[in-house]
Amino acid sequence: MLKWFSAEESGSAHGAPGSPSVDTGTDIRFSEITEQLSQMQELVAHLKDLIRERDAALGNKDEQVKELTEQMQHLRSERENFQSKLEAERHIARARLRDLMEKHEAELLRAADKHEAELSEKEQALRRQLETLQRSISLPADASANQSTCITAQKVTELQAQVKLKESEVSKAETKFLKMKAWSKSRIRQLEQELKKVQSGVCLDMSPDITSLHGRITELQEEREEMLSKLELYEDMKAKNDELQKQLMEYKEQQRKMQADLEQVTNRAASQVSETGSMDDVQVMEWQEMVTMVTEAERVQDQGHEKSVMSFRMSHVEEEREALANRQQEVEEESSQAHGLCPQKSRKPKYFTPHSLQEDLEFHNRQDPIGPTDCDVNGENMGGWWPQHSAADTDGLRSVVEELELERNQLQEQISVLEKQCQDLEDRLQLQARIELLQATFGIDEGDTLSTSQ
Repeated sequence: MLKWFSAEESGSAHGAPGSPSVDTGTDIRFSEITEQLSQMQELVAHLKDLIRERDAALGNKDEQVKELTEQMQHLRSERENFQSKLEAERHIARARLRDLMEKHEAELLRAADKHEAELSEKEQALRRQLETLQRSISLPADASANQSTCITAQKVTELQAQVKLKESEVSKAETKFLKMKAWSKSRIRQLEQELKKVQSGVCLDMSPDITSLHGRITELQEEREEMLSKLELYEDMKAKNDELQKQLMEYKEQQRKMQADLEQVTNRAASQVSETGSMDDVQVMEWQEMVTMVTEAERVQDQGHEKSVMSFRMSHVEEEREALANRQQEVEEESSQAHGLCPQKSRKPKYFTPHSLQEDLEFHNRQDPIGPTDCDVNGENMGGWWPQHSAADTDGLRSVVEELELERNQLQEQISVLEKQCQDLEDRLQLQARIELLQATFGIDEGDTLSTSQ
């Protein structure tokens, strides 16, 4: 730019006044600035669309979280109702069991008492008959009494047989009573075990659904927090873009003023040259040397600034690579632990190799032959970083890595665009400084420019 100023000034010094080369240069610069402003407006519109999409995604996530919380509350209420119903049914079943046990025991006691009473009555009757027979046997009798003794002996044997039968019946009744009592106790235990199984089965059926819903809710909350953090980053970028746009408007106004000042300076220089006839060659040489020194100093300063910016970018890229490598190693360890594989902590990824600053600078200054679709899929210089797995659980890992790479590429594109805008702003500031330097060298003040314009 200073060379152009020097060439134009020399041409204006030796040529005719009012040459159109200065106007064409300013028009070209103004068209470039308008194109850059249009690009800035497109970038701001694109960022607004992205923010709207993120807001919509966050709204959808919030709705999903609300639906899941409502489902969770509904399931909790159903679980509480079911538990209350189970408790009521359990109390009812216990009451029924108690009633049945009491009734059964009462019936068994009644039957046993009745049976014992009958047996006691029969025993007493038999004892009475035996006593009568013994008395009849002990009394003296005649020949007819012999026949009666035979009959009484037969009756005694019959009665003894009946007593044995009754004793066997009593023993059978006692065994039957004991069996009924044992059966009732076993039945009560079986019913209690069935109640416990029913309660435990209901709890087991309900617990997996509740745990899965809890896990889903936690995942959605984590995604919501991530989306909120991304939204905050986009809002910060939007605020920065608004500030840069305001600065661009201010610089545009300053550029217009500087163009007017430049035209006034050129007109004043042309008028001075036309009045004096020709400028001093010594002053021209000194002015050219001063301009070259200023350009060299600015070029060295720009190179140092670019080197510092590139070193900062490379350190940031290296930190991102280390973070991605650590994240991949953690995910691989978790997946291997979930499938019963031992995590290989000692193995280092092949892509984690040191680079020199010169190679990184060449990589950033080199044009990327890969298209936009390849950059979206593989990321910037990340094809072949991740090892290929044939298991089914690597799909989630790859999707996470692809999302991280997409976000990283988008942020790098935004950073590059903002760096270009900052570079444009710095160029404009340098242009203003050069114009002020030219004004100082020519000894032109703002009052003089205003007087000449009037």
